[in-house]
Amino acid sequence: MKKYFLLTALLVLFIAPFSVFCQESKTTPITSAAKYLEYLKTKPDFPTFSPPETVIMIYSSSLMGKILDDYPHQQGTSCFSELYLINDGRVGVFYVRGMGGPALIHKMEELIAFGVKNFISIGYAGALTKDLSVGDWVVYSKALSEDGAGHLYIGPKGSFSYADPAIIEKWQSFMKVKHPDHAPFKPAVSWSFPVLFRETQEDVTRVTALGCTTVEMEVAAFFAIAQEKGVHPLALYVISDSLADGEWDPHLQDPSVKGSIKKIADLAIEFGQHEK
Repeated sequence: MKKYFLLTALLVLFIAPFSVFCQESKTTPITSAAKYLEYLKTKPDFPTFSPPETVIMIYSSSLMGKILDDYPHQQGTSCFSELYLINDGRVGVFYVRGMGGPALIHKMEELIAFGVKNFISIGYAGALTKDLSVGDWVVYSKALSEDGAGHLYIGPKGSFSYADPAIIEKWQSFMKVKHPDHAPFKPAVSWSFPVLFRETQEDVTRVTALGCTTVEMEVAAFFAIAQEKGVHPLALYVISDSLADGEWDPHLQDPSVKGSIKKIADLAIEFGQHEK
């Protein structure tokens, strides 16, 4: 009898957590971006313009300012007050306030619910290996989700989320045809991690063994949301600092780096205007 009781107790201890996990994995969010937009449609300032086909996600206020100085634009309203329609409105640029995946996810969800199908994320990244140098431009194929947000869309922390190969192919074709002499965008795999001042040498060693060549804060969440929602993500970043030698070598404020990210934005806007 005692053995039976002990066996039953052990089974409860092992099965109960697994049952909770299974229940959690099958849960459905109570609210959604689509429901939120339905609510906002009852308000007088809800946007009356059509959603742009492509939205470029910007994380730098200075970069956003330069774009708005250079391109005719129309500012959005309501929850899209940080969205600016460029030229004929086919392309929008959106300023993400805050840092990392958690700052990105809510606004990207709302833009998807609004009807946007193509997204381009532009930002700064740190090199983890000597294969990349400050000033290099990279295009991401996948990212390791340790950003505090991506796992909500793709599964356990430490999973990879992926780019859309079709839009990468279109980007490469665009560059080959329109800018054949341009410096190449190097293929890269990123480690998305939310805390700049807690990037340890142990972590760098661990993630480079998994194939990561850069670190940033939001690409994994960016890809993960796009995977779940069936939209098309493209991530184009410039290397602004390096951790490759076990020492941080920052160049985020260098004029050449800031000039490079503005050039990426110009190319992305041109790509979005030609994309069909």
